[in-house]
Amino acid sequence: MAHKVFGILNLHSAPELGPLTKSRSIGAASFMGRYAFMDFPLSNFSNSGIDEVGILVKNHLRSVLKHLGSMQSFTLNTKIGRHTIMFNESAHNKEMKNTDLNNLLKNDWVFFESKADYIVIQPTHVVCKIDFVPLINEHVRRGEKVSLIYAKVNNATKTFLTHDLVFLKEDYVRTFKKNQKEQKEAFVSLETYIINRDLFFEILEEIQKVKTNATIEDAIKRFNGKLYKIHAIAHIGYVRSFASLEDYYNFSQEILDYRYAHQVFLKDWPLYTLTRDTTPALYSSKAHVRNSFIANGAYIEGRVENSVIARNVQVLKGAVVKNSIILSDTIVGENTSINYAVVDKYCRLFNSVKIEGEQKAPTYVEQGKKT
Repeated sequence: MAHKVFGILNLHSAPELGPLTKSRSIGAASFMGRYAFMDFPLSNFSNSGIDEVGILVKNHLRSVLKHLGSMQSFTLNTKIGRHTIMFNESAHNKEMKNTDLNNLLKNDWVFFESKADYIVIQPTHVVCKIDFVPLINEHVRRGEKVSLIYAKVNNATKTFLTHDLVFLKEDYVRTFKKNQKEQKEAFVSLETYIINRDLFFEILEEIQKVKTNATIEDAIKRFNGKLYKIHAIAHIGYVRSFASLEDYYNFSQEILDYRYAHQVFLKDWPLYTLTRDTTPALYSSKAHVRNSFIANGAYIEGRVENSVIARNVQVLKGAVVKNSIILSDTIVGENTSINYAVVDKYCRLFNSVKIEGEQKAPTYVEQGKKT
């Protein structure tokens, strides 16, 4: 990338996915068997040549560190690239003070050491491919100060419920409005921004004068039409926002359909993640697998249909897994039956147990459950 850019991955702004994020950050939550949510924006940064990245962590720091490892999986230029965990230790248990803005200000030394001219911000709960190179080039060519990435959706009464709707005048954001399920077709903010560095810190300083617990998004929206006009750039392509356990289940099931899978897993846009030296998935001669994602290290001896099986999961003889998501290192014992469920890590499900949920309300099995 010709321009010097600093990427911010914002884990503060993400909603909770029910019990799945009770003890882990959504950024570190498993998705499609071998990835975590944060892999998608971090891969966007890497594929766009953004090698300086700050990761704003709100809580559950351990889960983030565990997933990222050395962080070299996401750094294409290991000589000058750097990924920095940004965590506000003094405020992590104080809800009102534990904002992304305060976190960033507590870790502003990262920016003092950076020569970046532009800041890119992306949340972790929005899954999509964004090539920032042409977007930043457009931002610079037009002489913009702030650019917002938005998407046109036709189901805003059911999805993107935690996002703002944006109303445009020509190529600029006129107003923001919270999604109140009133419009089916709408332009929604993807909470993804390109901002000139000097302006970025100016608006962070100004917002603190009027709101002590403000967020970065509060600051950007507050001064629209005053210090700048927010330039709007449309995102074209697959995009999903995850705001609940039901979203997690439904969108995982959706990607089992090739029509959607090939929009997420692209040949020219690699998804980087922490690699583990595990064996390929192993199938016994009696295994039956249909329309499923099976991660490396899995052992399948039973029947798996319309499901996502994560790393090192065992589905033993006579076991049946349908319409479910099984997270890492779980053992589905002989003759166990699972349907419409999300089973967390390290479970041991034996004794021919039967776990049955519903398509619109999948059952959740807590981490480490034993039967």
